[in-house]
Amino acid sequence: MREPLIFEKSRPGRKGYSLPECDVDRRGVEKLIPKNYLRQGRLGLPQVSEPDVVRHFVRLSQQNIGIDTNFYPLGSCTMKYNPKINEDIAQLPGFTRIHPYQPEVSVQGTLQLLHQMEKLLGEISGMDRVSLQPAAGAHGELTSLMMIKAYYENKKEERDTILIPDSAHGTNAASSNFCGFRIIEIKSNKSGVIDLDDLKGKMSEKVAALMLTIPNTLGLFEKGILQIARIVHDRGGFLYLDGANLNALLGIVRLS
Repeated sequence: MREPLIFEKSRPGRKGYSLPECDVDRRGVEKLIPKNYLRQGRLGLPQVSEPDVVRHFVRLSQQNIGIDTNFYPLGSCTMKYNPKINEDIAQLPGFTRIHPYQPEVSVQGTLQLLHQMEKLLGEISGMDRVSLQPAAGAHGELTSLMMIKAYYENKKEERDTILIPDSAHGTNAASSNFCGFRIIEIKSNKSGVIDLDDLKGKMSEKVAALMLTIPNTLGLFEKGILQIARIVHDRGGFLYLDGANLNALLGIVRLS
């Protein structure tokens, strides 16, 4: 059964939540926000009751397949069980109520956790330093690609190509394109892993990096990883490993 769009449920005058009376002096929004930032037209939000909103999104959620209801076998994104207590910890006021501009002395606990996190990720990955700036997986991809691009620009090498296997994580191509790279696809062999001959034929001095998802989307570990790394490194390229699958490698291998 089709679930209507929430805008289709909208009825004039319906309200889901009423704000309490303002207890501070009222000031026009034009006095608080510069005019060029103000919306000119109506916002156009749906007018629905709170029960309608809850039922709508619960029904939509029941149409999804997720880790809480089913086994989730997507090979290129190692879905795992996260204890629900993690959500409670992440919502502690010390995390949710801090502000980027508040004094450093008042956020020492958070800074300590960030420092410890950076050290742990460095030990797991084998890297000397780790950045916590990226806010999500694809953001991490873009950050890595920007670093790779800057590296070659500094060396005055014109490398404008990224190699991406047909079994790679789906965001790799989008991140590469956004960063201004040309994309060449590497084929899989009949076993579902990278075709080494295809990789050798497409690896050149124009290639900045191979973005490798390991295990790949089929859930297969690239058993030729040492040969793959050698092919890329011998031609001066970087080997990027997609962080979505770090969970599958923990305690088994180091990434560098």
